[in-house]
Amino acid sequence: MKPTQFIKLARKPCEMAIVASLSLAVSNIALADMNTMFNNIGQRMSTYTLDCAHWYAGGNIGISHLHDDPNSGSGNSVDENGPGWSVVGGYQFNSILGAEMGYTQYHDSRETSGSTVIAKTEHYAVHLAATGRYPLVDKLSALGKLGAAYSYAQKIATASGVAKSSGAGSLYWGLGLDYSITPKVDFIAQFAEAVGNDYTGSTDLWSVGLNVAIA
Repeated sequence: MKPTQFIKLARKPCEMAIVASLSLAVSNIALADMNTMFNNIGQRMSTYTLDCAHWYAGGNIGISHLHDDPNSGSGNSVDENGPGWSVVGGYQFNSILGAEMGYTQYHDSRETSGSTVIAKTEHYAVHLAATGRYPLVDKLSALGKLGAAYSYAQKIATASGVAKSSGAGSLYWGLGLDYSITPKVDFIAQFAEAVGNDYTGSTDLWSVGLNVAIA
């Protein structure tokens, strides 16, 4: 082996070690910055809400919107607006991050022939999602939710009374605002959607409500 070849081979482990050391250093710096950021956010949030692990329960009421394609691709789509509501229960790990499970009841959709209602469909969804809050100003913070939902729809023909049902798992997400009335009571204004599919419909809920800490 020529000396130059030996030097090149010897360099490779050194170069790899340098790259690995630099990558580790960058990762440590990024992790430290992230920890600092979370600590700063936590300190801001803790001035007006609980910054400790706790359970909570809540309820919302508002306007639901449904986009339903009952014949799956037929073009016979239905858009319905009406009252809707939800109940939730969750666990807050700290003032920023949590996990939530909830049930949402949406307004029934209707299929018509002319002015005659030929079928009605009941819609609801159950969701499991991660939640996060970010302070904006004073006691107001941004609220985000991301997870999965099980959507259910049951259609009943008006004339025959024959019922058909369908269920689907899909994405669940929500965005809103959280105002801390007291450290244990939050006022929530949010938009949340269970995406569903062509059979269950895509279901939205614009709502306001309260979350109460159990601590």
